[in-house]
Amino acid sequence: MQKNFKLTAWLFLGILFLPGLVFLIEYCFYPKSEALSKQRIKIRFQHFYENDFSLKKYFITLNNYLNLNYLNVNEMNGVHIGKDGWLFLKPAGLENPIELLKGKNTITKIEINNISQFFKKRPFDTSIPYFFTIAPNKHSLYLDKIRTLFPLESYQNSARAIEIFSPIIKTILGESFIDILSDFEKLKINEPNLYQKLDTHWNGFASYFAYKKIMDRFSQVLNLKNLKRSEQAKVSRESTDEGDLLSMIRRGTLVDFSSMFTAYERQVIQIGAKNDNCIEHIDSSAKTEAVRSLVIIDCKSGRDILFIFGDSFMSYNWIQLFPHHFRRTIFSTNISSFDSLVKKYGKPDIILHERVERGVRFLKLK
Repeated sequence: MQKNFKLTAWLFLGILFLPGLVFLIEYCFYPKSEALSKQRIKIRFQHFYENDFSLKKYFITLNNYLNLNYLNVNEMNGVHIGKDGWLFLKPAGLENPIELLKGKNTITKIEINNISQFFKKRPFDTSIPYFFTIAPNKHSLYLDKIRTLFPLESYQNSARAIEIFSPIIKTILGESFIDILSDFEKLKINEPNLYQKLDTHWNGFASYFAYKKIMDRFSQVLNLKNLKRSEQAKVSRESTDEGDLLSMIRRGTLVDFSSMFTAYERQVIQIGAKNDNCIEHIDSSAKTEAVRSLVIIDCKSGRDILFIFGDSFMSYNWIQLFPHHFRRTIFSTNISSFDSLVKKYGKPDIILHERVERGVRFLKLK
């Protein structure tokens, strides 16, 4: 029995380290006349480590499996791996999104003052009808999907950031502040998946719901009867195993962990027939890899000009939905470019400003 154990142990060590020994021996006896430069040695060893090191992938996968399923530890840089395959963006400087509810990342008085001043004075013509909405952080809606060492109830001692911002903004803007969070929490009862499991953003159903609520508020506040929301769009479902958070995990590790996250069903928007009365222009000088940061869409059917300032959330379907109601719709990620946009494309009749919850605290006048 003891002999078999020793033999098994030596075989295991041989399988584990023999490729490395072969690499070192090959390097030591390599002809000096053909000696590798330090850079080439580094590249070659890296290639060996990533492709030939025996059992490496199995050890790393086993380590992550144990961490995730028994220790509630997440070692994926920038991404929190939640329950049931849900992924979340880690807050800067915090180990876990749940830490936002423990008072470690509370909003400062200076930030609250900056936010108040921003909405009172606004960095553009205050005579233009202005609407503001917050896209909730994914973890604000799905706290139950976050892995925690202690029961969830023990963490809920402070308000979510959106619960701090919303009353302040509502007091200043009144009906021009469009609260989406409360509606999403009600929708979750019958439609649990409003955000994508492997992505930071909302899905087609949630973005379409937000669009409809915004259009209704435009009509209500401005008494514009011509702003009927589009009925061409239909929500459908598709299976996917992609997402920006999963891409972050792939970039930050040597091993592809895609197999740990199964495909899921997400809701997407089908806009229907293409509107031939609309022409889209993309300002190439403002184009970024992640978001089309300046898009201008002209349509013959509308009569007003709409400026939408937002982040990556507005890229999910809004570019296909809003322009059908307006003569010109401009999507921009840079609100400080307002004056230059007015000079180039005309003064807007309505301004819509969207910001994801984690970005609201950084709003301030320049």
